[in-house]
Amino acid sequence: MGRSSCVPDLQQNVVLSHRDNSRTLARRTASFILAKIATMNFYRYMYYALAYTSIVMLIIAIVSPFWIVQHFEEDDFHMGLWSICFGTVICSYISVVTANLAAVQGLMLIALACCFLALICSQDLLTRCLKKKVPENLISSAAFYHAGVCILFSLIIMYLRLRAIMMEVEVLHLSPDWAFFMSMFTCSFCLVLGTLRLLWQKHLVNGKKKLSTQRTVVPATASVDVKQLYP
Repeated sequence: MGRSSCVPDLQQNVVLSHRDNSRTLARRTASFILAKIATMNFYRYMYYALAYTSIVMLIIAIVSPFWIVQHFEEDDFHMGLWSICFGTVICSYISVVTANLAAVQGLMLIALACCFLALICSQDLLTRCLKKKVPENLISSAAFYHAGVCILFSLIIMYLRLRAIMMEVEVLHLSPDWAFFMSMFTCSFCLVLGTLRLLWQKHLVNGKKKLSTQRTVVPATASVDVKQLYP
């Protein structure tokens, strides 16, 4: 009689315990999702701001004729990747392209293509077009790293060529201009964006593992068979 009277109480306690565990899981899940949303919004704002800034700066640096400057007594001489200017009026395209200049042009265009690819992957466009899961975070991170490396090699080639010309012709006093330094900032931005995208992928993977662990642990503690306690 005493054993049978304890069975409903135990069943009620199990039900209450299961409800408490479900509520705890719901609270943890809600707080986890809210924290993710807040982090995601801040991350996305910062990420897209840096990404668009990097692309705009890279385009300006590519088309600008202010990579190298030579200050004359009467007028200035400016040179870019595609054009050469005397002063602020007379500009013309570079007719004779050396191997070093062609390498810098190609690397900068590859860097620009990688930046656009990284921006496309960051908006889940590949997954929507291919209709299957694509590791776009890793692709975006790799694309930004490639862009940063291409810009870095371009700057190294341009600087070494500049030093070689100055050693050959001592009369010339060439120096890097503002487009050169803008490319340096763009290179650093691309490397930072690649690192941010990689950390975001790691953050998402750890969050999914933590959430799946919480979902598997709570039902296991709540499933208690009364007949096993009182055979």
